[in-house]
Amino acid sequence: NSFCTLLMNGGDPATMFQSPEFRRTRLLRILAVSWVGYAAYSMGRRPLSVARAVISKDTGLTVAETGAVDTAFLIMYTVGQLAFGPIQRTTGWSARALLAAGLGGSALTLFLFASCSTVTGMSLAWGLNGLLQAVGWASCMIVVSPWLGTSERGFVMGVWGTTMAVGGVLGNTVTPIAIGATHSWRGGTSVIAMIMLGAAALLWLLLGQHPNAHGYLAPAQAAAGVQSMEDLQRGRGNGGAATRTVEGEVVAEEVKGASKSQDAGNSAGGAHSEASKYTATYLLWRVPGVLGICTSYFCAKLVRYVLMFWLPFYFTDALHHGTGMAGLLASALDVGGIVGSIGSGVLSDRYHGGRRRAGFTVLLSAAMVLCLAGFSLGSAFATNPVYALVVGFACGACAYGIDSVMTGSLVQDFAERQGLAPQLGAISGLVGGLGTLGSVLQGPFTVAVSGLSWEVLFGILQLLTVASMAALYRPWRLETAHGSSAASAHHPL
Repeated sequence: NSFCTLLMNGGDPATMFQSPEFRRTRLLRILAVSWVGYAAYSMGRRPLSVARAVISKDTGLTVAETGAVDTAFLIMYTVGQLAFGPIQRTTGWSARALLAAGLGGSALTLFLFASCSTVTGMSLAWGLNGLLQAVGWASCMIVVSPWLGTSERGFVMGVWGTTMAVGGVLGNTVTPIAIGATHSWRGGTSVIAMIMLGAAALLWLLLGQHPNAHGYLAPAQAAAGVQSMEDLQRGRGNGGAATRTVEGEVVAEEVKGASKSQDAGNSAGGAHSEASKYTATYLLWRVPGVLGICTSYFCAKLVRYVLMFWLPFYFTDALHHGTGMAGLLASALDVGGIVGSIGSGVLSDRYHGGRRRAGFTVLLSAAMVLCLAGFSLGSAFATNPVYALVVGFACGACAYGIDSVMTGSLVQDFAERQGLAPQLGAISGLVGGLGTLGSVLQGPFTVAVSGLSWEVLFGILQLLTVASMAALYRPWRLETAHGSSAASAHHPL
């Protein structure tokens, strides 16, 4: 009860002053509904990885061919993420409409996938699933971000980020149960698709939009000094009338275009002069620290996706567990992810007052290296289900914690620190898109390296995690320099 109360009330002054109705709407219609929706998205990615051995036996596909199907998904997922902004501008749809349509379309591709038996047909169906899945994260950020204050984003996004892990747990557990009940991987996949269709209907009917659409100020607007909705509607301080974007945000005519370009739904004022230097996405590569964050996330996501897609197969192929037991053991990764996502949010808020998220991510990555040693050096013990559960849980806590911080509060803080808050959506797209390239490579990478041995594979995952830490050197220097200058400003000699 106190946990839900904290989520409802928030920890940011700009949020806490809001009415009980604002906080209730945020908790139920924004955070809860979008959480359920994205958990359903995550479930839709699991049937192939959970049922890989059964699919290979039924269709005659080799491990390399199922890896190619995975690669088709991830390539199209990358394309979808990078193209999300143009797609949204072209369709003119709200994030709520895109989120519901993407989930419903993804469910239909699962029905198509379940009807295929060739590598070509499965690759086409699974690739289309990846394209539609790419709509999910960006749409959720557009809906959720305007409801959050700055100083609470680590905790709230950490809790909300558990949706990925919970969806993975459900996908890993419900899929084998459905396969057993229907006596077919095709039937089990169809059950997941039906659950996704129900969640898509929930999103369409209940998900809210920008706070202004519900008659409330956004926390960023309140922090910028706006006193009431009446001020916004009169175009206070802009000398003209205001209008609404497709998300329901009230903006002055003069800045309407800039506001609509913010994929993450950022409502804060200021920083437009700096952001105007980077109107084209490719120019953002010139911003110090962007390449480092993208490179770090590339390595981190490659590691996480290898674990997410291949742990079930590792448990069946190398350790000779049944499909049901393999799915259960692999779920430890996602259960750990739930704890890691929440814990990383809380700890990153407290680590140097939330001003050192790159440094915190480096520490969490160091813990990940140690956890992976449980498989690379201790594989002989992994035949013990309890040992496998513990190591999988620890790896999940670190992997999902890193992902949650990097794609959430770290990128948001970085954009604000560099004076690029209006370009937050574009920066998030670069990080997410380049990160997904790591997940694209996980299929052929895993097939090639696991052919040497699974121990070698886990050892290379450790080296990739070290590379991810090294890539954050520049962002870490930027945030420490900013912290030093801020401290000097508050404590002059």
